[in-house]
Amino acid sequence: MSRYFALDHRIRLDYVLHGIRRLNPKKVIDFGCGQTPIQNLQFDAYLGIDLFDMPSFNKPNYKFMKANYEEPLDLPLNFFDLALWLEGPEHTLKHKQVFDNIRKALAPDGFLIITCPNEKKWVVHPQYEHKCQFGLADLRSLVEENGFTVLEIAEVYSRIPPHLIGYHWLYCLATLAKYDPRYVKGGLK
Repeated sequence: MSRYFALDHRIRLDYVLHGIRRLNPKKVIDFGCGQTPIQNLQFDAYLGIDLFDMPSFNKPNYKFMKANYEEPLDLPLNFFDLALWLEGPEHTLKHKQVFDNIRKALAPDGFLIITCPNEKKWVVHPQYEHKCQFGLADLRSLVEENGFTVLEIAEVYSRIPPHLIGYHWLYCLATLAKYDPRYVKGGLK
C-alpha cells in the first residue's frame, strides 16, 4: 500500500504537486524519489534517485538511479530546472553532501522544493529513521547556508491531531538565483 493513501502524506503531496504545476518545470531531478504520483506528471526529463530498487518507468526520458545521494554522484551539470528533496532532510546528517549534489545538477536559475516533518522530538533518535528535526527557522537556515534563496517557506498542516501521529509538514521553495524576476509570491509571472 502506498503511503500516499495516508491523509497526512496526501495533504503534503497535494501541496507539492500544486507547487510543481505552478513552476511548470521541464527537467526534474528527485532525490529520494520512491514511488510517487509525481512520476505521473509530464516532464521532458525526469531522474529519480533512491537507495532502493524501483520499477522502471514506462516513459521516455524518465530514468532511475539506484544510489546514495549523500555521496558524490555523477550527474549532468546544470541540467535540471527543478530539484525535489521530499521527506529527506530529516533522514540524514550529511546535508552539505546532498546540497552539493543538488547544486551540481540544478541549472543556475533552477528551483528546489524541500519537505520534511515539522519538529517532533519524540521521533529523533539514532536508532530510528529520523536523525534530526527542523522547525521553520531551522529549515530556512539549512537552505540558505547551502547557497539558495528561499522564496517560500510554510507549514502544511495535516489536520490530524498530533496524538494520532499526524505530521505537520514544512515546505520550502528556493532558487539558486539571488533574485528571480520570473517569480512572484504564489507562482511564476
